Amino acid sequence: MNTIFYFLHLAPFYRSFKYPLIFIAVILLSPAAKGKMSSATVPKMIGVNSGASSSPDLWSQFNLGLLRQTNEEGYLVVENANGFPAADQLAFSLIQVPWRRARPDGSFTAYNENHDRVKLKISNKGTGSLKISDMVLSNPAAWKITQLNSDNFDAARALPLTINPGSSVSITIAFIAKDQGQRVEVLHDNLTITSDDALTPAKQVRLHGLWQFKGEGNNEPYAQEIIDAFGFKTETGYNHDDGAINGENIVPNSDEILSAFFVQADLSKPVKVIQMAAYHGCCADTEQFRYYSKGSAELTTLFTHNRLDGQSLLPRKSGSTTALAQGTFNAAGAFGFKVGRADSDRSKNFEKKIGLRIWKAIDSEGNIIPDAYILGGDYLGTEFTNYDYQDNVFFVSNIKPETGTVHSSELVAAPSAVSFESIMAGTSQSQTIKLTNTGKTYADGTSDPAIKISKIEIAGPHKDEFALPAFVATTLPAQGTVEISVTYNPTSRGIKNANLLVHYNNSSSPLRITLLGTAQDANFTINRVKRIKGGADASVTIQGQTWEPDKDYRKGSIKLDKQIVAGPIAATDMDILYQTYLSAETDLGKTRLEIPIANGNYQVRLHFVENYFDAANARIFNIVLENKQQLTNFDIYREVGYRTALVKDFAVQVADGILNINFNPTVNRVALAGVEIFTERATVTSVDPIIEADK
Repeated sequence: MNTIFYFLHLAPFYRSFKYPLIFIAVILLSPAAKGKMSSATVPKMIGVNSGASSSPDLWSQFNLGLLRQTNEEGYLVVENANGFPAADQLAFSLIQVPWRRARPDGSFTAYNENHDRVKLKISNKGTGSLKISDMVLSNPAAWKITQLNSDNFDAARALPLTINPGSSVSITIAFIAKDQGQRVEVLHDNLTITSDDALTPAKQVRLHGLWQFKGEGNNEPYAQEIIDAFGFKTETGYNHDDGAINGENIVPNSDEILSAFFVQADLSKPVKVIQMAAYHGCCADTEQFRYYSKGSAELTTLFTHNRLDGQSLLPRKSGSTTALAQGTFNAAGAFGFKVGRADSDRSKNFEKKIGLRIWKAIDSEGNIIPDAYILGGDYLGTEFTNYDYQDNVFFVSNIKPETGTVHSSELVAAPSAVSFESIMAGTSQSQTIKLTNTGKTYADGTSDPAIKISKIEIAGPHKDEFALPAFVATTLPAQGTVEISVTYNPTSRGIKNANLLVHYNNSSSPLRITLLGTAQDANFTINRVKRIKGGADASVTIQGQTWEPDKDYRKGSIKLDKQIVAGPIAATDMDILYQTYLSAETDLGKTRLEIPIANGNYQVRLHFVENYFDAANARIFNIVLENKQQLTNFDIYREVGYRTALVKDFAVQVADGILNINFNPTVNRVALAGVEIFTERATVTSVDPIIEADK
């Protein structure tokens, strides 16, 4: 009888591997180890025979691009208490000389109140403690941290600060700038929070401040200065007022549009309105934001601002000392806006002039924000009319003009995802992707804008195994197209994923195109063992492929969830896969999958999507496969945004006949669309063994 030994190249990583003896045993007992083998045909385990550097986590790190493997990490999340302009951007205003208005009878109004203090919530959404070592203001002459929770802030005593998992603190930041000029000055500075958060160890919070010497009249900020004070790049085209135009036409060389009526852009989300500024008579006058259905005389008041905030950014809602003047609504058809006597339908205004100037919202990078507009109003037909359109300024999102151009264009790809199946390692294959500007030309002669593509690139775990040709910046008119070729050059066998990113002039940029591939070699093929649909009680057929339900596998806190209003999913052509998903019944509910499967080594692909939240830090969870935490503080929206497909690949070893996948949320709950499981299968079984003499 001959005794067969299988020679494994373990020396390069033996000392760094945590459980070498168990590892060897698994290889010997795996299905691929049956028959006669040599070192060339030993299954190429994750990290073995790969040339990869030594690591205690070889199984999960090779090829799959997993960088964060610790089980307990702090995760810093900041939240602007005002919520606008962003979670990590705060806006302030301050009048240096307190202002009040004299009444005809000789009495005075109350003094104005400034929006000069904003609270910033700092939370630890991770599973380990978070240590904040420093908080530094870039311009301490203009800003000051005044409070930590309810106590006066003293950095020497307060720092370092440890925040336990699931806990938070609140700091109050004050805008204290003085003597910035004779009228108005806009400041843009930063607060840097230094911590042991592995993802953002130096988190920057943007601070925008509008300093004003004194109130009312020519002392007030221009509409352009108000917009600048929030970090937007929208251009009004004028300074103090619209010059000789006097409200008759839109201002040339500006971002202004004309539209009497609007419609809700995305029916799954409400229209949102927030008052950015109020600069009119203070401090006894107030103003309402109202809307109405087209063809109806009935006005609905969304909110009224606080009378003490008539010379302020982000005025508060009437009757509240803290809540901002803002609101949401849903509309079945077209609607118009009314502020004071100014109407979005100019035919209803004094001398049919423009009462509300409407500007496209342009973000801090100079990109259009789709379906978002800034409205500025003036009081027409009075002795105070001056056509400055900054008396009341609002930010309105999720709207588009009822007719004509929507003032932004969407870039789409066909296909939205590219899959390369069973390519031989060391060879290459190419596919063509068509990019299209879906903008339209309308009956009124208007057209949606051109799209300027500035750059294309490949990112992700296997970016080096996909290639693009040289690219020159391209401009696409409405309905214009351009084709690009992507090539898959696998260097090793396994499942691969990356993303093609197309950068263009839109706040939704970049456009993501998912790149998926499998690669085999002369000795092993990659075989799909299962396709499992998350949140399903019955099998689903998608593009001719059957996905079995997860009904028999799901455990723990369970909810079968779906989009509120069904809509398309970006970065995939399998929208049905992502429109429904597995979630939990309760916030922080733990969900798991227990999938019976033969012992062995597998590669697992998980499919995710964020169908509900339209902001980061609203859904965060950890992913554990086979008792090993593979992803920590995973935030779908933070990675890809709203309603965009996202895949994550992992390598696992199953030794007990059950593949265990656990989802442990720290914020909200899991959202899992699907699972794919792959394994390797040997194609060569006849090799030269090392033979020891018969005993």
